[in-house]
Amino acid sequence: MSNLVVDLRNYPWSSYPRYLNLEAGKSSELVPIELQSVMSYFKTNADYERFTLDQADYAKSLEILKHHLFD
Repeated sequence: MSNLVVDLRNYPWSSYPRYLNLEAGKSSELVPIELQSVMSYFKTNADYERFTLDQADYAKSLEILKHHLFD
């Protein structure tokens, strides 16, 4: 994994802050996926954030394991 972006909440070209409700009131034109559709799977914005962070950690774990497996 490249780890080019440490915190997506601060990445200017990401819609992630909008999903966490950190940019409330901004135009939804820039959100490529319907916000309500995605967020309907989560009770709170914090649940969504936890899910994305858990998935990122899982991906990092898989990347590490990949290099330790024998062919």
